[in-house]
Amino acid sequence: MQISMKILLLILYSFPFMGIAMYIDFQRHSMLGYAMTMLATLALTYVAIKRSALFIIITGNIFSAIFSYILVQMMATYEGWDGFFKPLSALQLLFVVTILYMMLQWIVIHLVKQTVSPTQ
Repeated sequence: MQISMKILLLILYSFPFMGIAMYIDFQRHSMLGYAMTMLATLALTYVAIKRSALFIIITGNIFSAIFSYILVQMMATYEGWDGFFKPLSALQLLFVVTILYMMLQWIVIHLVKQTVSPTQ
């Protein structure tokens, strides 16, 4: 795979998906942010696996989690942010959402690998 495509995938994967989803939930009181970011993450997973870039998925998830953590910490100054996600704190929800996104990505990885023929 071209280096430029790997860099583009890594940049896209590094977007703070979970933090943005939580921010949309907080601002709009809508679960739509979780659905949109989950679909974007799964689409990136599909593209990365089709291009044999498992390393990009792992590295991108780490960067995304770090950037989401930073975003959640920055949002802690907003009134009502931490109590909004009851019974969990914002950081606990970030952890749970991160794990759920990774589990869904793992499912996509295995589904894509099952559909790829051995000659590809």
